[in-house]
This record gives sequence, C-alpha cells and structure tokens, in this order.
Amino acid sequence: SPPAEPAPRPKRRRPAAAQPAPAAAPEPATPAIPGVGRLLKVTARRDSVLLTLSEAAKPKVSYSPTPPRLLLDFSDAKSKLPPRDIAGSRPNIPLIRVRESDADGRVLWVEIQLSKTATNRIDHEGASLRVRFDFGRP
Repeated sequence: SPPAEPAPRPKRRRPAAAQPAPAAAPEPATPAIPGVGRLLKVTARRDSVLLTLSEAAKPKVSYSPTPPRLLLDFSDAKSKLPPRDIAGSRPNIPLIRVRESDADGRVLWVEIQLSKTATNRIDHEGASLRVRFDFGRP
C-alpha cells in the first residue's frame, strides 16, 4: 500500500498586532497630533508661510487643487489670533485664513490660498512650522 500522507498541520494564528497591515492606497492627508497649545503668529513671505505656535505640532495636511490651497488642521488647538483673513504675500500667496471650530473636538485650521498650483514642504523649526511652496517657473 502507498505510504500515508502526513496529517496537515494546524494553522497557527498570529496575534493581530503582529500581522502586517494590509496595503492601502496612500492617504491624501497626514494625521494630526492632538494637544497643540496655541497659534501665536502667522507670517507670510513670498513663497512660504511661518506659523508660530506655543509648542511643536504636526497638523493634518490636505491640498485642494481647485482653487489651489493648502489646509492645515490642528486637533484640540486654540488660536491666540481671532478668526481672520490675513493678506498674504502677493502674488503667490494672496490670502491666509485662520479659523477655530466651536464644536466638540475643537479644531484650529489654517487655509493658505495660492495663486496657482504648487508643491509644498513643511519644515518643523522648534515650535514653528514653515510651509514652503515651489511654484515652478513663471
């Protein structure tokens, strides 16, 4: 008679924490880190915006191409600045909006309107964030 096949080995399950996460499409926004203190100052330059905060923070970042603008959401944050529209540095950054929600799960957001589509980079400089834009060649 033919040799008996060995019995199949029972499958062992790994704990959920040890399994790799399934591959997913890249998120268009980065997650915010809660607990930001206060937004103290907004300074516009020709191709950048400097946000001065009371402590280091990483906002949720999203970009909208129509009209071109960058949105920075800070969870559980407050603004020392009143809600306002700040004149940017013309012609590349015409307007910066600062708003704060009144709902539960408070969110401070900064909207940077752009004159045209641009790539961006956010540099963390201590308790400040500098958002740099590359508008390409005119």
